[in-house]
Amino acid sequence: MSASFETAVNGLIAELSSFERNRDKISSCRAALARLRQSIQNPIHAAPYVAPFAVNVSGDQEDLLYLAAGLFVINPIHTEGVSFGAAFRHLREKSDSIEKRFSMVLAARKEQLPDLLRHSIKLLGSHGLGLDWKMLLHDADRWDLVDSAVQRRWARDFYREPARSAN
Repeated sequence: MSASFETAVNGLIAELSSFERNRDKISSCRAALARLRQSIQNPIHAAPYVAPFAVNVSGDQEDLLYLAAGLFVINPIHTEGVSFGAAFRHLREKSDSIEKRFSMVLAARKEQLPDLLRHSIKLLGSHGLGLDWKMLLHDADRWDLVDSAVQRRWARDFYREPARSAN
């Protein structure tokens, strides 16, 4: 991963988080979040917020930044260190269809990810579950690696049994 993408991811997530934190105090934050919601249908609405960070990144990485901006407003819960697979594991007990949905994401081609992630992130948010946004962006950037390292890690996180607390 390039240092430029790392910088862009960190800057964008910090900016989006500040909008969310200040949404009730600052009207410009509410306006920014409203435009970002529109970016789910048309990514260009996110340009004022994404373009300043999308410097010296590849076109695919810029697309990921725009995607993240739209997804973040659907579910702004940031949970440090929680991968997509680990977040989805918490839904497994709630529905029989979760494993099938998760398998579809794992088997997806990179160009299918935006649509699948949009639905999945919304589902996580509806259950009050978050994930590590920086990790998600880095994982999506490495989705097509030959060794499928991202998919294998997500699968481990999803199927792993949660640690039991000592009584």
